[in-house]
Amino acid sequence: MFSAFLAKPDWGQVLAGTAVPTVQFNGAYLLTLVAAVGTTISPYMQLYVQSAVAERGVRMSDYKYERFEVYVGAIFSNGIAFFIIVSTAATLFVHSGGKGVAIGSAAEAA
Repeated sequence: MFSAFLAKPDWGQVLAGTAVPTVQFNGAYLLTLVAAVGTTISPYMQLYVQSAVAERGVRMSDYKYERFEVYVGAIFSNGIAFFIIVSTAATLFVHSGGKGVAIGSAAEAA
């Protein structure tokens, strides 16, 4: 989170980019979109939460606490992902003259 603020992005542009999606109709974009949606809305997470509830023996009376835990966990993890994206974009976009940087390996990303 701190790295997102240290990168000093244009927060107006960050909020606009967050609120207004950009859609492209080319193969690479659509493939990335399908991969992102497929890994984000994963049946695995649903099965994990359900099995964790069953293993811990959560009773119906405790569901409101369990639901709260799931919501807080989802908000926290999505917040972290948001700041990772902002940090990465603010760093790579600035150093490429506003065109973006193509990364082919972890070494190039570092």
